[in-house]
Formats: sequence, structure tokens, C-alpha cells
Amino acid sequence: MAQTDSKDFITSKEDFYSLSVENSLKKFKSSPNGLTDEQVEESLKTYGLNEIAEEKKKTLVRKIGEALVEPMTLILIIASLLSLFIIKDLLEAIAIIGVVIVNTVISLIQEGKAEKATDELKKILSPQSKVIRNGDVDIIAAKFLVPGDIIVFESGDIIPTDARVIEATNMLVDEAHLTGESEAIQKTDKTILEKALKLYEMKNIVFTGSRVLNGFGKAMVIKTGKSTEMGKIAKNIQETEDEKTPLQKKMDREVRALVVLAIISLILVLSMGIVRGDDIGFSVLLAISILVAVFPEGLPASMTIALSLAMERLAKISVIIKKLSSVETLGNVDYICTDKTGTITKHDMTVKEFFIGNRFHVMADLFKMAAEGKSLVLHDIFLTSNKCSTAQVVEEDGNIVKELGDPTEIALIKASILNGFKPDQFNSHKMIDNVPFSSELMFSAILTEDPKGEKEIYIKGAPEKIISFCN
Repeated sequence: MAQTDSKDFITSKEDFYSLSVENSLKKFKSSPNGLTDEQVEESLKTYGLNEIAEEKKKTLVRKIGEALVEPMTLILIIASLLSLFIIKDLLEAIAIIGVVIVNTVISLIQEGKAEKATDELKKILSPQSKVIRNGDVDIIAAKFLVPGDIIVFESGDIIPTDARVIEATNMLVDEAHLTGESEAIQKTDKTILEKALKLYEMKNIVFTGSRVLNGFGKAMVIKTGKSTEMGKIAKNIQETEDEKTPLQKKMDREVRALVVLAIISLILVLSMGIVRGDDIGFSVLLAISILVAVFPEGLPASMTIALSLAMERLAKISVIIKKLSSVETLGNVDYICTDKTGTITKHDMTVKEFFIGNRFHVMADLFKMAAEGKSLVLHDIFLTSNKCSTAQVVEEDGNIVKELGDPTEIALIKASILNGFKPDQFNSHKMIDNVPFSSELMFSAILTEDPKGEKEIYIKGAPEKIISFCN
């Protein structure tokens, strides 16, 4: 399939966040009913598939070539040639070449396993997307999406492309993977007139890989594949030159030291032979024998076996490493420094204390309060945690089997479950109306009706905001 650089066709995101929904749709001759099959076919020819082009896999010959040009391996090959043609020691030459072959084969096998595991993982994680085409909603592989397509998403979905929001209802999106900001961003379909906005300020644009934490909506695809923000990051990574691992750097230093030592030994032996009046041929043979003996033939094989064993151990805990030498690199990591939470952390939160009355209480205090019959206040706290929430936590046989939504709201529901207040026991409280949380309001609220027909309002949010409602 012919593919043209999408930069020639796709307008920048700045154009889209400052355009109205109607004008955005016109850019790609789209509509709320989506594209037609003919338009999709033409767009696929123009923009290509919605996937990031991977670097071509190395051929077996290239892999073998790269393994053989390692400094230590080259030294061993030279040593084997000297043993065979100068020293005339066939057994020594075969032993050294055998070490080189074993070392190369083990490396190829381990890296082949890692590549196969990575390929299988990609197949399993192949994303699907809901799209409107010809007025009908269909589920297709995300790689077949094209600019102008109308995608449909809801809480729990992963955004498959960069897209302009055209409909949004209580929509919160997690973009921590892209912006580093752990706080969910509320999306809207409204036009933004400001210029030069940062990614997290584009409230009407959703980005590839973002997770919808709450609400639902529709958006028109504006960029696919390598033109997306994630695609640009992937391209930068692919264009970065490979850096030698600490182990490779150490081996380079060792090889240089061995070469210097071998040359010094060679010169000393030849000099002593000449001074003593020995036969020059014998002196050269002796010097070359010492030269070969200086290099440790078993070192590369020992290192490869050790790294292979480490690779197997990591594989058992679901860590896939593509390059054998990278195992040692991981072993050299002492600290990981980051200035953003939620990016490399688990993005998991836990309720540690409750402020009830005029003091703080830990979880054990709540158990004691329940045992003393003071459960009414706990009931109201956890009713608010469960009903005034967009998160979803599913518990089966005492175990949490599913978590979906904002980490803070998930933590509140889990605290409710730990204290014996399960979400389904609040089903008798019918929710009549609600005010969803937003960064502008700084609170969320619900109007409920209990089994007796009494209506009550429950509210949660930033402490200073909640206190401002109290008398």
C-alpha cells in the first residue's frame, strides 16, 4: 500500500482546538455519521495504517556479524588463527573457535526468545476501537482508523489516535503517560481560542494511549500513526543511536589492557631471545604462544551463560529483555529519579487517615467505632464514597478483581469495602441527580432518595470548598 508522509495532509493540532466542531468535520469532509467506505479506502492510501512503523528486524547474518565484531570475540578469533597457522596447535585453535561459536549461539537463542515473546505480546495487545462509518457503529482494529473517522469511547477505553472531541459527557481522561501530570483532565467539545497551548491545556483534543477514566464521548480522528504525539516520541527513540552498555564499556577497557599487556610480553620475549642469541624463529613462536595465552578464552562464554541465566530469571517474573547485554545494565541501576508522580509509579492510592469530629482516625479506629455501634457516621462517609463517584471497584470472594476510574475515588471505595461497607449495599439509595467533579468546581455532589422516600444531598471535594458550604 502506497503511503505518503501525513505531514503534507494533516493540519496541526493548533488548528483543530481553535476550530468549532462543524469546521473541524469539514477539514476531512466528515460528519457525525462518520466516513463512507470509499472515503476510508482513499484515506488509507493517503495516510497509511494507524501504526508506528517499526525498525526493520535484523537478519540472522547481521546478528552473527554484530556478535563476531565484539572486541573480545575478535581477539579470540585472531588468537585461534595464530594457534592454527603459527603455533601449529590444532587442538588449541579448535577450542578457541568452539568458545566463540558457543558464545554466539547462546546470544542468538536468548535474543530470539525475547523477540518472539515481544511479538506475541504485541498480538495479544492489538487494540480494537469503536468507530462510526456509514452512520453505523462498528468495532474494528485500531490500525485501520484514518483521519476523519468518528471514534466512540467510554469509561475504561484507551484512545487509539489523536482526535478532536466532538461530544463529551462528564469525560475525564488520564494523560500521565504523555504529559507527566497525574491529575485527570476533563475534556470538552468547546472551541479554545487561545494560542500556543501545552498538550494538557488542549481540553478538546484526546491523545493516543490516554485512558478514559469517566464519562463517554465521540471524537474525530485528526492524526494517526507516526504523526500522533506518541508517534513523535517513538520516532525520537528509534533515531537515538545505540549506546554501549556498562558491561561493553568495561570489556572494551579490558581488551585494551590485554592488548597492551600482550604487546609488552611479545616485545620482552623477542628482546630476551635476541639478547640470549636464541634462534629467531623459536623466539617468535614463543612470543606468539605467550600472546595467545594472555587472552582468557573462557571469559566470553562465562559472561554469556551468566547473562542468559539472569535473563531467564527475569522472564519468570514477566520482564522481557531484548538484548542480552541489557541485563547487566539493569543491574547497574541504583536510583531512578523523577519529578512527576503517576508516570513511573503504580498510580495507586490508599486512604491512610479519616478526620471525624475533631481529630484524625486510622483504619483501626474505624473498626473500633463500628464495634461500638457508631456506624451511622461511617455509613454516610462510605455512602458518599460509593455513590458520589465515577469509579468502579468489583469485589469477589474478598478480593478486588477490577478497578476502573480515578485513583483517589478508587481508594475511597476500597476503604469502604475494607470497613465492611460494600458498594451493592447502597443500591437502595436511588440517585436522582448529580453534579460531576471538575477542576473549576472542586467538588462533586449527588441528590439521593432513600427507601423511606427521604431526599438527601451528599457532597465531597477539596476541604476548603466543602467547609465553605458549612455553617
